[in-house]
Amino acid sequence: MRRIADGQIRMEAKLDAILGDQREHRETIADHESRIRHLEANRWPLPTISAIGAVVAVIASVAPMISR
Repeated sequence: MRRIADGQIRMEAKLDAILGDQREHRETIADHESRIRHLEANRWPLPTISAIGAVVAVIASVAPMISR
């Protein structure tokens, strides 16, 4: 009977450790998700970069004509 009780105590300790690890992982995942969302919100979308590049190209090609 004593061995069963000792085994149960060890199992409870292991389960508590697993639950603690889960909490840490959830916090880490939440932190990573917030960082990724912040990075995604602050990046320039590809169409905007393309539009700016097109405007710069037009200005660069028209500038020599205007300076004549």
